[in-house]
Amino acid sequence: MTNDSLDDLAAFLMHRTADAGSTDAERRQTFALVAAYQEGDDPPRIEVAMRAAAAKFASHPDYRAEWRPEPTDAAEAGRYQQALDTAERLLGQPLVLPLGEGEPPAGADFRRLATIHAFGDSWSRGGLDTRSRALISVAIAATLGTHEPLRGQLRIALNSGVTKEEVVELFIHLEAYAGAARAFDSYQVALAVFAER
Repeated sequence: MTNDSLDDLAAFLMHRTADAGSTDAERRQTFALVAAYQEGDDPPRIEVAMRAAAAKFASHPDYRAEWRPEPTDAAEAGRYQQALDTAERLLGQPLVLPLGEGEPPAGADFRRLATIHAFGDSWSRGGLDTRSRALISVAIAATLGTHEPLRGQLRIALNSGVTKEEVVELFIHLEAYAGAARAFDSYQVALAVFAER
């Protein structure tokens, strides 16, 4: 995809999210995405993210077919399988992400791309051991208040040798920097995951 067509896609996304049917969250997400693109950070990854965002707006009359996620080739299929294998090793169970009721088929592309990025590109990197990466991921998900990702990150952490006591210490530290309300809310997810073991 050329820079001109990425610029067109960015303009389309900005226009689409300004429509009355978009939510505040969709507008914020799109503005952040376009801002990241315009700053020039890692264009290949931003293209993937923009394609995923564009898929959400595929029914818009201004949508152009070339913005649809491209079919996976053999190399990408291999990367996806490798990401699924990493996720299964970390979670202790297969990562299953079925389409939700009424979700368009493009949702499968979002799941595939997100899985490749998280478990294929990030978790497989060197530089940090799995245990440290797991603690960081728990802290991020807890701070953001994203309960389902936090649930998965807690399972990964506990499967990677992090103790329940260390998780509690993480939440004590999180409370000091992210606030008591956020830490306490996210800690409820930790309690549920502790109860699974």
